[in-house]
Amino acid sequence: MSTKHKKVDLENLVSKFEKTYQEERNQETQVLYNEIVDVINRRRATIQNVLTALELVKATILTEKLKQIQSKLQMG
Repeated sequence: MSTKHKKVDLENLVSKFEKTYQEERNQETQVLYNEIVDVINRRRATIQNVLTALELVKATILTEKLKQIQSKLQMG
């Protein structure tokens, strides 16, 4: 097999991997979205409370991620 064919095969493999990975992420996102909507509907939460809760979740996740990054930087 020529180098050109190997490169094309590798590019095809990477492309298929990326497509599969994105499809799995999209499915996971859809499931999470549906579960969140289900909770919101069951709780009959107001729009303001929903948005506030989502902002708190976002802030918490970002804070934890920043702590992880800072920890890695201090170690390295």
